[in-house]
Amino acid sequence: MIFKLFLNQQAIESFTEVDYLVVRLYLTMLNERQFSRTSVARKISSLRSFYHFLIREGVISDNPFTYVSHAKKRSQASKVFL
Repeated sequence: MIFKLFLNQQAIESFTEVDYLVVRLYLTMLNERQFSRTSVARKISSLRSFYHFLIREGVISDNPFTYVSHAKKRSQASKVFL
């Protein structure tokens, strides 16, 4: 899991130590590694769900991914045939 490897590189030992700043650093790393918008959106969605689970289980009280918006896919112009 890329996120866990990133946390290890940042010397963060637990998922409970992650805050919004760490999330932003993670997204910056993904951008620097040129992950596609779709891949980044999937990773955000998965981690947001994981942190929502941690909240339900009483492990944490705040979801650091709450205020991160999905990277929107570029829409292709519609082709109109006349």
